[in-house]
Amino acid sequence: MHNRFVLYSEELGVYLGSFIGLGCWSKLETGGQDSACVFSDERSALQYAASWKQEIPGIKTVAVKCKDAHEATIAECQAAGLPDWNPNSYTRPGEVDDADGQVT
Repeated sequence: MHNRFVLYSEELGVYLGSFIGLGCWSKLETGGQDSACVFSDERSALQYAASWKQEIPGIKTVAVKCKDAHEATIAECQAAGLPDWNPNSYTRPGEVDDADGQVT
């Protein structure tokens, strides 16, 4: 197992990675991601977040133990105390996603 760190925001959820310059977050737009990108230490995670054009209020690091050195599964994130997510969903902040992945 690898000791790694993920980025987390109460509003946006777990940072899953980026695609064509857009961030994928577990509570916003998952981009179909069923795992989160990880960082080797807290400093590198926070430096990465500081490089974004838009500051994310309340962003923090959370330690995770993961099998893969480059990503943490949903279950591994849950084991670290983070909420799970549906990789096939899309929600906007403040909306609720129902069980079948549709915005209600």
